[in-house]
Amino acid sequence: MSEDTVGSFSCSCLPGFTGDGQTCNDVDECSLGTDNCAENATCTDTVGSFSCSCLPFFTGDGITCVDTRTCPGGPPGSEFWVKSSDGTKCFQFFSDQLDYAGAKAQCVTNVTGSTLAIILSESQNSDVEGLIPDVTTSVKNWIGLEQSTPGTWAWLDSTSTAGYINWDGNNGGTAPSNADKACGAINNKQIKKWKEQTCSEPGQYICEVILP
Repeated sequence: MSEDTVGSFSCSCLPGFTGDGQTCNDVDECSLGTDNCAENATCTDTVGSFSCSCLPFFTGDGITCVDTRTCPGGPPGSEFWVKSSDGTKCFQFFSDQLDYAGAKAQCVTNVTGSTLAIILSESQNSDVEGLIPDVTTSVKNWIGLEQSTPGTWAWLDSTSTAGYINWDGNNGGTAPSNADKACGAINNKQIKKWKEQTCSEPGQYICEVILP
């Protein structure tokens, strides 16, 4: 840019450029950190300026970016799972019908580090129940509950069920002891309670990931 002066002229670089006015070089605001892009945005240098764009899973104009994930902090693939009320994990319901072993393996296939749901409190149980569709017929929904010996149940990570239980009332609220039904599921007909089931039978399932 030139400016006329008495008997002469002067040159100065336009905004976004630096130099003596006779030679002007583009300023890379992104590299210098002088841009105003959001933390969750990328900065792209342009001639004389820069542009901002939000990262994946964020929305906005690049200067302000809002997280759209329902499970931020979870491993890849779990971004839109449902965060538990206590904020410690995220759950997801899957409707494909698999036996217990197949469901357990499929959780890992869906998201690395995922397991069948481990329910340690009433609030987590409510979170899981809320994912299961209401139906009028009896459908099992696998959770990570296993019977090692008749009447002895634990979560698949070996955590005891002593802290919280929600067994079906037909068992008097106590752990069942049928040796032929060694896998736990939630029955989604009417009241959603834990039920012992034959592990080889097909069922829907709920997976979880632990948040850091």
